[in-house]
Formats: sequence, structure tokens, C-alpha cells
Amino acid sequence: ILHNIGNVVTGMRGSIEKSSHLLKGLDKMDKGIFHIGEIINVYRSSSKLEINASRFNFQTMLKDSLQLIQDKFDKYEIALEIICPPQLELTIPRNPAIQMLLNLVKNSVEAIVDRRSGEPDHVGKVTIEVRELNESEIELILNDNGCGIESEFQQKIFTHGYTSKNYGSGYGLHSAANFINSIHGSIGVESEGKDQGVTMRLVLPKVDHREQSRAESEDE
Repeated sequence: ILHNIGNVVTGMRGSIEKSSHLLKGLDKMDKGIFHIGEIINVYRSSSKLEINASRFNFQTMLKDSLQLIQDKFDKYEIALEIICPPQLELTIPRNPAIQMLLNLVKNSVEAIVDRRSGEPDHVGKVTIEVRELNESEIELILNDNGCGIESEFQQKIFTHGYTSKNYGSGYGLHSAANFINSIHGSIGVESEGKDQGVTMRLVLPKVDHREQSRAESEDE
């Protein structure tokens, strides 16, 4: 099924490339279709024993990934701020990292929209701050001023199938947590309660432990 979907996506990209000189605004569509292809490749490779890590600039990955959902920030007039060292590089599986980030940010956008249902004039903002903790780890802090999470639900949000939304699947945060755990990172949530926003704190390794073990074995 994924192979067939991938073929359709490839055909759509080809059509866009041929039409790009005739129509405006196709660049974002092309990036979106490219990202669909990336997601398909992630799931197609999920049956393999290992997902290869790759080295990439983390700030560039953040900006490119968030560009894919910039339309949501524009539509709901939500401010986005990114603070990240420009030279920071990680060696982890890039595609799952992109999907993790999109899941977390999408959740923040939805939380702000949810808060606006009771406060129509609420000014939404999402901030992503990245800093180096030490030689081997970074911390990513994602903060939003959305609807918040009451204390009794904070331990449940990463559970498969749990959602506080009528339209949610409960898969996004669970998937993000699974990826973070798979590379020996950690994720935690902080919120002072209803309409008090949420802060997600992620600790990620600079090098995937599986990649590090492989490199050490080659040196021996």
C-alpha cells in the first residue's frame, strides 16, 4: 500500500515541476508532497532492524520542518520563535526526528486554538529553544500558551490512544515519545493547569547510541 501511495506522490511531484513556470505558490505544495514521501519512507523502513542515523544541521532541520506547517501559524495568527545554535549538528535518524517535531508543534497549535474557543482575543505563541547541555546531549524546550494540561492528565498524554480532543487519535505524542526513547533521550511535560500553557522538555543525544556503538565496533 505504501509503495503504491509513494508512486502517486512521485507522479504528483513530477506534475508540479512541469507546471511550476505557469502557476505561483507551488513551492510550498512541493515541499509538502516531498515530506509525505519522507514519511512513507520512514514507515516502509520500519520493518527493518535498524533505522540509519544521518548527520544534519539541527537549526536547518527545525526551520525546514516548521515551514511545512507555516500555513497553520498564518491561518490562526500564532507567533513562532526559534532559538537554536546555528552550528549545532546531530547524528540521529532525521526523518523520525522531523515527524516527532511536527507532532509536538501540531499539538501546541491545536492547544492554542482550543484556548481561543473560550478566549477569542487570546494571542497565541509557540517558542522552541535549543541549547547544548554537555558534549553529548542537547535540550529542546517547546513552550506554548495554549489550553494547558491539568495535573491528573499529565502522566497520560504519552500513552497510546489517549487524547483529550474529540478529533484526536492519541497517536502523535505516543509516537514522539517512542522515537525519543528509542535514541535514549527523554521527554517531560510541565503545565500549571487549564489555560496556563504547556512546556515540553526534551533531552536528545547528539549521536544516536546505535550509531555510536557501530562506530566503536568498527574501530576495534
